[in-house]
Amino acid sequence: MLRSALRSCLLVLLAAALGRPAAAQDATQLLRQPTVSQSHIVFAHAGELWRVGHDGGDAERLTSFPGVASHPRLSPDGAHVAFSGEYNGQMDVYVVPVDGGTPERLTWHPGTDEVQG
Repeated sequence: MLRSALRSCLLVLLAAALGRPAAAQDATQLLRQPTVSQSHIVFAHAGELWRVGHDGGDAERLTSFPGVASHPRLSPDGAHVAFSGEYNGQMDVYVVPVDGGTPERLTWHPGTDEVQG
């Protein structure tokens, strides 16, 4: 009896896993390091920074330079995003307007500089 019930449960789980829509299987995952303001959410994904409004919708990419952008932090007024950027083999701190644009480099230290808060 227990073996039959276990087999039935496994069949139900297998059917549910195989029956998921393709869109659910291909959904973007591993959105990391979110930071939130009153109107935006900024997060890291695939080495770039992305912004989306609180009401959802499509995320818009904020960075698109060769290298890795990480550790985003929105400014208290929500107008800018500070982030750690590894460009040219050097990790430094940058800031970019929340609506996008050219990042401005803030640190020039020869060691690793990362945004903490």
